This record gives sequence, structure tokens and C-alpha cells, in this order.
Amino acid sequence: MSVDPTLKNSIALYVFLVLGLFLAVAPWTPVWYEVTVLLLPTRFGAPLQQGWVRGLVSAVGVLDLLAAGSAGLDLVRSGSKRDDV
Repeated sequence: MSVDPTLKNSIALYVFLVLGLFLAVAPWTPVWYEVTVLLLPTRFGAPLQQGWVRGLVSAVGVLDLLAAGSAGLDLVRSGSKRDDV
């Protein structure tokens, strides 16, 4: 079963865009702080509140946004190729 490249690029664009926006913004919201306070008794709680970890998570989100941009460009290019035919 073959998946249409346009559908594949559309799904990749959506997934990378949503995940990238979430990861880029979430570490700087009050929700992040509230969730990590619940994890403080565990060994993961304290590092998740440190700025460098929050920055690292945001950087992964920015990389996802770049991947979304690439998928969007592929989608536009495939659409323009289809129009030329």
C-alpha cells in the first residue's frame, strides 16, 4: 500500500508543527512548574526545573519547527510540480 506523498508531507507538517510549538513554549509556562513540583520527590523533578533543561526542551521544539518548515516546503514544491503537469 502506497501513501500519497502530499498526504505524507501534510501529516509530517502537522505533527512537527504541533509538537514543535508545544515543546518550544511549554517549559516556560506555569503548567511546567506545577507538573515538575509534583515530580520533586523523584530524581527527575529538580533537574526539570533548571533553566538549561527547559532551554534544551525548547531547542528540541525549535528543531521540530524547522522540520515542519522543511515539510511545508516539500508540500509546496510537490503542489507546484503537480500544477505544472
